Amino acid sequence: MAENKRTAPLPGATTDQPKGGMIDTAKDKARDAMSAAGDIAGKAKDKAQEWASSAADMAGKAKDKAQEWASSAADKVSGARETVGGSIAGAAGSIRDHGPQEGTLGNATAKVADSLEAAGNYIQDHDFKDMGQDVAGLIRRYPLQSMLVGFGLGFMLARMTRS
Repeated sequence: MAENKRTAPLPGATTDQPKGGMIDTAKDKARDAMSAAGDIAGKAKDKAQEWASSAADMAGKAKDKAQEWASSAADKVSGARETVGGSIAGAAGSIRDHGPQEGTLGNATAKVADSLEAAGNYIQDHDFKDMGQDVAGLIRRYPLQSMLVGFGLGFMLARMTRS
């Protein structure tokens, strides 16, 4: 005949409880485990949201800093544009003052000085966006000539970088 083997009781369970009491104890333990798991999941969710918020704050600060640097660079470029324009206009005055005043050479000097002065004033009065639009208009108006100028500049640049 088969022997009647007794199994060891579950931890936390007493042998004097009826079978229904062990089930209730197991259910209580399962509820406690589920509650603890829910608490841990909630804490993990809170921490993830905290990290996401922190990352968003850092990204916002980085964006603000980049915009600040871009604005500062634009101001410096604008200042340089005005300085270059003023220098070109000043060179026109210098050419006009020191160049020949009469004859064919005088006329050529006056035309060069006028052109330099107009270029200097243009650079001072227009920002880079306006200049880009003007260049795009010239390229649309004179496409073949623009390609030839581009090839020429590319060739000169290539020759300069090889040396």
